[in-house]
Amino acid sequence: MKKIKLLFLLMLLAAVVQVTGIISPRTGEAALAPAHVEGELLVKFEGGASSSAAASANAQIGASVVEEIPFIGWQHVRLPKGMTVGEALEQYQKLPGVVAAQPNYIYHLNATPNDPSFTQAQMYGMFKIQAPAAWDRSTGSAQVVVAIIDTGIRYTHEDVAANMWHNPGEIQGNGIDDDANGYVDDYYGYNFANANSNPIDDYNHGTHVAGTIGGVGNNGKGVVGVNWNVRLMAVKLHDAAGNATAANAALCFQYVTMMKNRGVNIRVTNNSWGGPPEAAAYDQVLKDAIDATGNAGILNVFAAGNDGRNIETTPSYPASYDSPSILAVASSTSTDARSSFSNWGAVSVDLAAPGSNILSSVNNSDTSYSNFSGTSMASPHTAGAAALLAAYRPSLSPASIKAALMTTVDVLPQWQGLVVTNGRLNVARAIRKLTVAFDFSGDGKTEIAIWNPATGIWSIGNGSEGTPNTQTQWGSSSLSDVAVPADYDGDGRIDIAIFRKNEGNWYIINSSNGAVNLKNWGGGADQPVPADYDGDGLADVAVFRASEGNWYIRQSSNGASTVRGWGQAGDKLVPADYDGDGKTDIAVWRPSEGNWYVIRSSNNTVLTRSWGEGADKPVAGDYDGDGRADLAVFRPSTGNWHILNSQTNTARVQNWGNSGDMPVPGDYDGDGVTDVAIWRGGEGNWYIIKSSTSTATIQNLGISNEQPVPSLFIAP
Repeated sequence: MKKIKLLFLLMLLAAVVQVTGIISPRTGEAALAPAHVEGELLVKFEGGASSSAAASANAQIGASVVEEIPFIGWQHVRLPKGMTVGEALEQYQKLPGVVAAQPNYIYHLNATPNDPSFTQAQMYGMFKIQAPAAWDRSTGSAQVVVAIIDTGIRYTHEDVAANMWHNPGEIQGNGIDDDANGYVDDYYGYNFANANSNPIDDYNHGTHVAGTIGGVGNNGKGVVGVNWNVRLMAVKLHDAAGNATAANAALCFQYVTMMKNRGVNIRVTNNSWGGPPEAAAYDQVLKDAIDATGNAGILNVFAAGNDGRNIETTPSYPASYDSPSILAVASSTSTDARSSFSNWGAVSVDLAAPGSNILSSVNNSDTSYSNFSGTSMASPHTAGAAALLAAYRPSLSPASIKAALMTTVDVLPQWQGLVVTNGRLNVARAIRKLTVAFDFSGDGKTEIAIWNPATGIWSIGNGSEGTPNTQTQWGSSSLSDVAVPADYDGDGRIDIAIFRKNEGNWYIINSSNGAVNLKNWGGGADQPVPADYDGDGLADVAVFRASEGNWYIRQSSNGASTVRGWGQAGDKLVPADYDGDGKTDIAVWRPSEGNWYVIRSSNNTVLTRSWGEGADKPVAGDYDGDGRADLAVFRPSTGNWHILNSQTNTARVQNWGNSGDMPVPGDYDGDGVTDVAIWRGGEGNWYIIKSSTSTATIQNLGISNEQPVPSLFIAP
């Protein structure tokens, strides 16, 4: 059979709902058990739900339309009296214009009792994911909406009410569809379980989830969510008995997608429910709905399930769907162990988050709180983290948010081989990772910027206007200075800095407080290669000594020194995060061979790959937005950029620039994807292709004897 379970262990519930049976919609075979709605079917037609093929097929069967789900092309139909679901499946699949047909699966809750011995004194989960450190950067935004697809929300709760989403186009309780979206009085969201406008929590689950995502912060009451400030949309899927159907689940996602397309800034859905223990529980309707929502620009966070099993062996849907918009979450304990009930999967489950004994708001009253356990509690920690990143960097794509969360986990031995990332959520590291190369203002976008070696003047452009809004004198080539901008103080902004080779001193202006930071490291013929090699969110001072082939790194996290032999004279230095673990990898590109040699920091293995040729300029960057640097070169002779996407291992060629141009890749539009860009010194023009829109922009800053800052670490 199919069932969706709210994935939590309620201490208040002592019964476990169990239903058996198997349905395989992909083959059309059904072992008919009470796992679907009798007398109903879901059917997908060529040309969509309102097509002539749909009308013709329904007429031949004698079925009537209950409702259409147009955003994925399915219909919910009622069968003629006396026709079984099995008979209808067989008949529909023979008709022209029918793409797919399946039962209207019933989804149930699966709850087990929990030990009531708990205290409300500590919210360990927030500390495990380092939320307090993340709050130094952002506490959330009222402009970010999270759709909670669940049992509803007690929207009057003292710790939730101020963060509830209100439909700006709807007047509450006037009985009119004011915004003409097809739903009357959908002020807080909508109740699809009962087909009305009151998405109140009547099962004591969605309110707990809401408190973890967005319990109001700094209000002197109860708990605090990952976001102090956010907007929570209540999308009620399960009824008071904990039941839901595939049709209603699709309608929930359709509503979320519609509201997103109407201008509501929904960035994330939280889904603390999941599939049955049967591997055959693949629901094409639900997968289509999730994919359509993902295509609308929404990240869908799902609980991995509470069956305590490996879902690579026995899948648990929706977590097991291979949908790019899904982020599947396992549950960890206060000691970072896997919660005994939590599912796991080295391919299907992305990361872990705290889910055992989590304190949050509940629906008993407007002042009630309680501890629940389950992957249902792990999922909202992660959805909340996604919303916090969206608040901090509004232009980030869902793929970039997902990549940021996955590549910054705390890698733990307890999770090795259990989840894709081998670790547990760390939102502070994720938000620090969003520090964009050459972002001096902290707005999440690379600024056009110039350093004049002769005068030591740094000119930093003012966004799209391209005119300097700041000029700072720092350093001079006459003093053997080399510009080395990076985020040394970890505030999310790039610091102006120079390396004085004849002294071995680094002179850094901290953007956080304007103080000057002096460090002595390297000197002489050493090449500076500052980057975050230890993954603490701060750039480490580092040099490469070509005469030895050694990298000398001083770790900012503990002051320790690291020496690593890697490379030789003539190699181009290309440090970047190629394995997506949140740490910069030591790497070189050898022009004589065209080979890249990378030491992956995640496992100390070596990546060797041929990409490029002698006269190319290496321009590694995250051009596909998957959180890993791609191998890439700029070929001056042709003006072509040759990029090897790490996500798909496919090649991309982009023609942009001429032989005299300087490549200046960066994230100029702030979407988490590196943009192809060049600086033409004779004109002082920057030519940038924004990855978010595929449009070209031209900005002017600098003259031919100056150095564009984004090119400083590109080997000549």
